Amino acid sequence: MKQIVQGDILFIETGFVLAEYDKLPSKVIALGEKTGHAHVLEGPGDLYGYGNRPSRLHAFGDVKIRHDEHGDVDLPAGQYQIVRQKTFDYEADFKKQKAEKPVVD
Repeated sequence: MKQIVQGDILFIETGFVLAEYDKLPSKVIALGEKTGHAHVLEGPGDLYGYGNRPSRLHAFGDVKIRHDEHGDVDLPAGQYQIVRQKTFDYEADFKKQKAEKPVVD
């Protein structure tokens, strides 16, 4: 199983696209939360998911995923699961919880 990463997006080769997903009209995989840069599908392929949230990609031929900040990624023809990865800063969360916790005398 092939896995390809582009910034916070992970593509996992699956070999299939689930029938319950809707074909999406957009080629935008994800918009950047802070910078506004987008992960965009370029080439012969379709995105599938619910609403405007793609969770599968079907590449009929070799495609390119473009992104201004992370650089471009080439994906060979195939079906992929799209996973949005999140990083978690445990130290910052601990400090935030500690600061918000009321002091009881």
